[in-house]
Amino acid sequence: FNDLYVGVADSNAMLNGAPIQVKSETDLSEAVVTISFGSQTDTIQRMEKICSVLIKQVRKIRMFGCTGLDIVKVAQGHFSGLIQPSVRIWDFAAARIIIEESGGVFDASRISENRNTSRIMGSNTLKTVI
Repeated sequence: FNDLYVGVADSNAMLNGAPIQVKSETDLSEAVVTISFGSQTDTIQRMEKICSVLIKQVRKIRMFGCTGLDIVKVAQGHFSGLIQPSVRIWDFAAARIIIEESGGVFDASRISENRNTSRIMGSNTLKTVI
């Protein structure tokens, strides 16, 4: 990869000097979502449950295993959103500004079994349904 992503507060997110924008997806059935299962057994089991429901509602689910890459790919419009369990600051610190400045939404809230699971979405509409 020779891509350079740049995010600066109150400015456009850029890829190799060109502005990038999230998908303006509003229909969950057309969404392509990337997901991570984590590495601990209980987290994997929790994400399996989420995935088994989500797979019936979205167009596709993808998995790369690199949170920073997943986030910038949402910012670039390649994916509609990302669901990541137990996200930590080092997983997203550099990429968060890029997703926000490309028009996306970063939400590290509790969505399942009282555990923190992050939803990084290309649109606020998808955030409400995922």
